[in-house]
Amino acid sequence: MAKLANILIENLDSEISRLKNMGYELIDRHSSGIYTALLLYNTEEGIYEVSLTSNDQEFTTSQSQMKQAPKSNKTPLASFKDIADKVKEWLGKYGDLVVGSLNQSRTYKYNQILSKLGFKVGKVSHDPPSMDFPESWNFTIFK
Repeated sequence: MAKLANILIENLDSEISRLKNMGYELIDRHSSGIYTALLLYNTEEGIYEVSLTSNDQEFTTSQSQMKQAPKSNKTPLASFKDIADKVKEWLGKYGDLVVGSLNQSRTYKYNQILSKLGFKVGKVSHDPPSMDFPESWNFTIFK
């Protein structure tokens, strides 16, 4: 089990390294059940972004966003509520946060869940692919 945990940490560290090369700084990390939430600071745009990934998956490519989440002892909803508590903490400390995904349906699902949990969320917007990043969808969570 420890060997698997080390592999998962290495995969996530590789993703974080890739993000640093794209101008992001890792501010905080929080894991719960099958999810890991990262709070990133986009140095080019001066905004804080939340990235959510399953513990064993890369998340910076379009292909990785189409995979199914792994199974866990903790239900995804319980995990997501725990992540939402961390997001509340980040909102209080850093202000508005942008949440996004390379998977359109996931972005709408996150928007809906966070709204039902009482967060003030904006509408989902679409960013076409650029030279540095694939097509993505995002929304803002307002403080």
